Amino acid sequence: RAAALVPPFVAPPMVDTAAATRSRRPPAMSRAGARQVSGSATTMQAMAGGEVALESRGTATAEELEGFRLLKELRAAGFTCPGGTYFEPNSGEFEFDCSLWRGGLDHSEDMGARNYFSHVTPEGLDPFDRTEPYGLATFSENIAAGVQSAEGTLEQWKTSDGHCTNMMSPTHNRFGVAYAYAGGSTYKHYWTQMFATDFDDVS
Repeated sequence: RAAALVPPFVAPPMVDTAAATRSRRPPAMSRAGARQVSGSATTMQAMAGGEVALESRGTATAEELEGFRLLKELRAAGFTCPGGTYFEPNSGEFEFDCSLWRGGLDHSEDMGARNYFSHVTPEGLDPFDRTEPYGLATFSENIAAGVQSAEGTLEQWKTSDGHCTNMMSPTHNRFGVAYAYAGGSTYKHYWTQMFATDFDDVS
């Protein structure tokens, strides 16, 4: 099947995302790039060329980390989205967050396993429902299907104004991207990007 996109998810105006983020359980990420997730022995370490270790869920793959690297490069270079909005080069804080990665992985795997393609599960769970249990409520979500590589999937999102705006928004400083393969599904390859803003000071 051809590659697929659906409109991006963006937090509705009535949701107090700042309050949701401040009430999260885990402590803020350190400048070394490590986050200890409350309620588990899971630690995330995002280093250039390395893996993100998650004892309870495995590790982020090299391809997922490539998706993170490519997006950081795009933000640092600046980009004009299809709708005409120009985002200036932004090399500010933009961290890989294991809470968002885990929520995204859950969704990518679920879409493939149950052969659907939507921000909302068949039971009605949305991106907030998926990430709040891990401690950081997502603000925005992009999903894509049908392309295996991180680079090819990023190109899908760049050609859609809403998805592009999610990726380039300077208010987002936390990010997770996750991929799952499901050979028996319609699109086989499922990607989820999740974005958030951490309002706590980074120490």
